[in-house]
Amino acid sequence: MLHATKPHRQIVQAGLGTTPDRGILQSVWFGIPGNCDLSCPYCFCSTTEIDNDVDNIAWGRPASGGVTHYQYEPYERLIFKPLAEQVRAWNAASPEQRIAAFGCPPENAQTDEVVRGKVAIPGAGEPFHPRNRELVLSLIRSANACGLHMTVFTTGHWIDAALAAELLPMDVVLLVKRNSGKKEVQNALVGRPADHPFFEQREAALQLLMDIGFNKPFGKPGTSEYQETRLGVVTSIMRENIVELESLLCFARKNNIIFDCDTILERGRGGVCRQRLTDKMTECGFKILQRLDKKKFGREWDISSTYVGTACDRHRHHLYVDKRGFIYPCVGCMEDKEHNIDPIVLGNIKDGPHALIAAWKSPIMAKVIRPWRYEGPCKDCSKPEKGICFSCLGRFRDSLVTVTRDSTEPITTIGCWNHTQRHRKQPPK
Repeated sequence: MLHATKPHRQIVQAGLGTTPDRGILQSVWFGIPGNCDLSCPYCFCSTTEIDNDVDNIAWGRPASGGVTHYQYEPYERLIFKPLAEQVRAWNAASPEQRIAAFGCPPENAQTDEVVRGKVAIPGAGEPFHPRNRELVLSLIRSANACGLHMTVFTTGHWIDAALAAELLPMDVVLLVKRNSGKKEVQNALVGRPADHPFFEQREAALQLLMDIGFNKPFGKPGTSEYQETRLGVVTSIMRENIVELESLLCFARKNNIIFDCDTILERGRGGVCRQRLTDKMTECGFKILQRLDKKKFGREWDISSTYVGTACDRHRHHLYVDKRGFIYPCVGCMEDKEHNIDPIVLGNIKDGPHALIAAWKSPIMAKVIRPWRYEGPCKDCSKPEKGICFSCLGRFRDSLVTVTRDSTEPITTIGCWNHTQRHRKQPPK
């Protein structure tokens, strides 16, 4: 198991790169119905305009007039409450109980810090699309009532003054898609023509959110609710925006906005899109941002292979639930039919309130992923033991090796452009 020193971190997503291994599930991403009026060429969900899939977690009986009625209660019962109950039990436990009952490493058990569970909506559809809007507002309220922090990834263009005012008092971070500051580039990256109003709508929404204070500190300093800002911009490094990376970062830094920037995940349309960069271009983009952040804003961070400014440490605190209820170690473990990559399915939350924690305790999670039992180039890299990078189940796992819920063999990796050979200690002569 890796117990690494902590390199410099920037805030990207709630808890990402800064969450210690406490032995318990601490964060869950989950999918909502895939309603979206855009067509981003790199979308990991391959979202369509209207989602009438009756297998959606939220699917309810049609209301009067035949309008689809989505329910938030299944999420509350099957995700929020099981997660919140485990976090509450950990907080109430003594250090000895945390070690014995939850498998918490001893060095992380001795703390008075109040742990807070975190949930997020990364898709499948646009959260504030008219068909999803009321569902998502109910989900935020429900998560907050359970004591959970919520993050919502959004295209931004459906956010108006009324919605912004409704969101303002809630414990929610909004990560708004901002791939480009140029209209024709941005519109192309959401699958729309140059004269489409998306760009202006998105920019207006960002300005509105700043005007009402989403980029101001929230909560009482020193408490688990405190956040330096609740507004972020999110993008991937792509061919179309690599020349804009510096201006995109500066926009975020100057406005006290989270800069959530990663590499394209090769799932859904992301696996076949032309926006993906070569390894050399990706490395160049990371180094440009690293130098700029240090020189202009005094922020220092180590380069990982996936996120700008932080390391993905989800292997030790996270699960992902898709819109149909299937549970995965993370979003990178979904199926990729285009490349014949099988999913790593841990169960389905529709089996009952026990299913989420049962997935967390499954053999592949408890014996392989959580203790970071990996082999291949990523094991031989120096960065995991330094806490700089922990590989990626979606990008650097050998997809030819089948992994199931009950697998106990180490994860086989293929390595990446950021590999640095680990120096092994020579035995004494």
